[in-house]
Amino acid sequence: MKKSKKSKDDKIYGYNKIAAVGVFILLCIFPLFMTDGYHNITISKYHFFCISAICFTLLSVVSYYTGSGYKRNIKEQKNTTDICMLIFMIACIASWLFSSHRIEAFSGSAGRHMGLVLMLLMIMAYFFVSRAYIISYREIALFGISIIIICAFAVIQYIGFDPFNLLADILKKQRKSFIAFSGNINVFASYLCISVPLFMYLFCTEIKKKRLILYTCTLVFGFFGIITSNSDSGILGLAAAFFIIFLLCCKDSKMFSKFWLLVSICASSFLLFSLLRMIFKSKVRRAETLYVFLLKPWLCAAVILISVTLFLIIRKFPISEKTLKIIRISVIVLTVLIIISFIAAIVYFTFFNTKKSLGKLSHYLRFNNKWGSERGKLWRKLAHAYAEFPILKKIFGAGEDTVALVLKETYGSSIKTTVGQYFDNAHNEPFQYLVTLGIFGVSSYLASLGTAVKSGIKSNAQLNKAAAVCVCVYFVQSLVALNQPITTPLLFIFLGLTRSRSENE
Repeated sequence: MKKSKKSKDDKIYGYNKIAAVGVFILLCIFPLFMTDGYHNITISKYHFFCISAICFTLLSVVSYYTGSGYKRNIKEQKNTTDICMLIFMIACIASWLFSSHRIEAFSGSAGRHMGLVLMLLMIMAYFFVSRAYIISYREIALFGISIIIICAFAVIQYIGFDPFNLLADILKKQRKSFIAFSGNINVFASYLCISVPLFMYLFCTEIKKKRLILYTCTLVFGFFGIITSNSDSGILGLAAAFFIIFLLCCKDSKMFSKFWLLVSICASSFLLFSLLRMIFKSKVRRAETLYVFLLKPWLCAAVILISVTLFLIIRKFPISEKTLKIIRISVIVLTVLIIISFIAAIVYFTFFNTKKSLGKLSHYLRFNNKWGSERGKLWRKLAHAYAEFPILKKIFGAGEDTVALVLKETYGSSIKTTVGQYFDNAHNEPFQYLVTLGIFGVSSYLASLGTAVKSGIKSNAQLNKAAAVCVCVYFVQSLVALNQPITTPLLFIFLGLTRSRSENE
């Protein structure tokens, strides 16, 4: 009997070990992988993820049929997210079948290689991680180290150095748009929005000093990375991360005090980076509008002073749960009012007061063709194109990653950016899925995200909650970002992590 039990446990352990290796490769090696610098970064990472996902899927199938103990476990883990994800998979297949561009929809060759192949492999990666992987602090630590390496390299490039000559063959006027091992600055911001919030939340919940030291180091370099991305989507994601973590910390006085310490670390990182900019002033890259303001030394110093004071006061005089609940509700109401005011301002300056000069704020408050680096023009054109779709196409979409084809078929050669390039992505993931996968696809996609976040937040394991925070932040920044094989696969890994078992369970 003992021998039989050991054999069964060995099979389960073997499967978990395979999953641990797979998650390590996808979280730590995949973001670092390059073959020819920035020239083929999208296709090289696409191939890396596809090969990795196929290999680990095949290994999981073998383990499923050889591990009787795991078979029983896999049946016990059925959940709503799995059902939504399966429906999303059906939507992807249906979109491809009904598409008039099946070849392009299958491979994603008309866009960023986000075709049916990659969609199916990302869904399989979700099931692989959610069913087989046991979240371990060991892999989390390795993930933190990989973030430190990536962000440290980004800082080196940002201040004017390029040790691996990745920028050597890039035109000088385009070099500011490339950084780190992610390529485009917006893609790098997307990577940080899916990874850094994990450590932000864990920092607020952790009590072990060794882990706190690693989390702090990861956060400092992570905040450095967000500055070097020089992308508004990075700031949007960072704001969303602080807002979500604030709400979660408003349930415990100790966590609430740690939150303000987290704020001080962020402000200190920004202050330190502003000093770094002064030192390398002649070589450093130019900061965009929001970053110029956030890197003001006086602002950083003021935030540090206020946040540290709040940390010490709350530490000395704990706040009751009732008071924390009032604070949480008040902040939610205030945030909603700010969002409504922002939308109202956009409507006012776009339709009613079109002649008033807004300066640099016009990039945010006047929704025209130039809004959001021409996202305004793109979204208007795509919305019109989708409205012209027949009913069947509205339901199932035009086919995976076929935005470029949709625009060309509707507008011809007139739909170009100011630099003469064609749009090939909606630069808004839900909108992208609406056009390419239809109502069926985008609904199942949003349901998958929503149910995964709900289960992760409700979990007793802090690592599951941290993964749920990352999914939320990624979704917020995805409203102005594009899906591609460099960071989008990580979203499905984190969706799986919200459902994974934790080593402390």
